[in-house]
Amino acid sequence: KKIVSNATVKRRALYYVLITSGMRLGEALSLTKENFHIDESPVRITLNAKQTKTKKGRECYISKEAVEKIKPLMENVSDDEMFLKQSNLSLLHNVANEDRIFGYMRTKLGFTQKYPNSVRYVVNIHSMRAYFHTKASLKHGTEYANALDGHGAYLKQYYREDPKERAQKYLELQSELFIEWKQLETEKTKDK
Repeated sequence: KKIVSNATVKRRALYYVLITSGMRLGEALSLTKENFHIDESPVRITLNAKQTKTKKGRECYISKEAVEKIKPLMENVSDDEMFLKQSNLSLLHNVANEDRIFGYMRTKLGFTQKYPNSVRYVVNIHSMRAYFHTKASLKHGTEYANALDGHGAYLKQYYREDPKERAQKYLELQSELFIEWKQLETEKTKDK
């Protein structure tokens, strides 16, 4: 919450996408309006093979909370414009820049703890993906989490599931991914 509340509007939207979808940073920065199925619930994102690290297309979802942050950014861009990038430079440059800026923010907010005997910080931009993976694994199993976040070692059974079933599983997971929202008791009862 501290990191998100100290981010610019565009970065806040990016962080919501990372936390609620499990995407890699480069995948999220490469998103265009064409990737989004905004009329569906939950909002489905189709990543094509050229956008993923594994060079295999996949589908993932984002939460209602993330949709609220991202919709205003989509309003005045063309369908094929990468609207989460901060600059018109290459995607690789934007990934490096986002990692650097996250580092500045981490230091400013006091999240400077490192793993023992390592130069790596405990709080890093990849932590958002790890957080998603943990929540999704606990809710629906590791194969489900791997399928959504694009790890190569997942079983293909997730993609043989009915699309409605896949979407329903995400809806069940969604409240675990809320950052600022709180699910009302009436919604929890309805979900059960």
